[in-house]
Amino acid sequence: MIVFARRAGLVATMILVSACASLNDDAKNVRFADAKDEANGLRHCKELGPVSARMMLSDYEAENAVKNQAAALGGNVVRRTGGILDGFVSGVAMKCGPIATEPLMAASRPVSCSAGRDCQVKWSRAIEWLQQNSTWKFEVVTDVLITTAGPGNTTKPAFEITKAPTELEGTDRIQIRVFCSQGVAGIFGCDPPADRLTQQFVDYLK
Repeated sequence: MIVFARRAGLVATMILVSACASLNDDAKNVRFADAKDEANGLRHCKELGPVSARMMLSDYEAENAVKNQAAALGGNVVRRTGGILDGFVSGVAMKCGPIATEPLMAASRPVSCSAGRDCQVKWSRAIEWLQQNSTWKFEVVTDVLITTAGPGNTTKPAFEITKAPTELEGTDRIQIRVFCSQGVAGIFGCDPPADRLTQQFVDYLK
């Protein structure tokens, strides 16, 4: 009888473990937040509520239980707030959309120049400034447009400089746009900061 009781207990334990290890259909789409989420500052996510599970046998079982809880709240991502050291897998259930990849942009105030010699000099200075300040190679260089490669998923800004006529005849407008990766700028910012670069550009042309 004692042996039977032990075997029965073992079977019960195995059934319990199997139940804990399984994920319901919704929970199969739940994941833990990764480095890209953190780099984006989780700005693409909405918090739904706390989730937690004690690690009875393994962290794997607890993680699955947490995913089930997150799915029940309508979440698809779990941001960890605790782990092995406190005996729990705990976190916050979140509903997250895709991380935006479009770059953030900062534009300088326009710099005016008189068509002819004045604009030629300032356009040359714009190229000089870009050579000194861009990490990226030039992609387009014409009399009215300069662009660089980048920014990729980095903190290093990319640039676009344009020259266009203004409403005032004989006067052109030169302007720089600084592009930063939205994926990293949300938490780390541009390096150097975009607003500082646009100001430096305007000062250099003047």
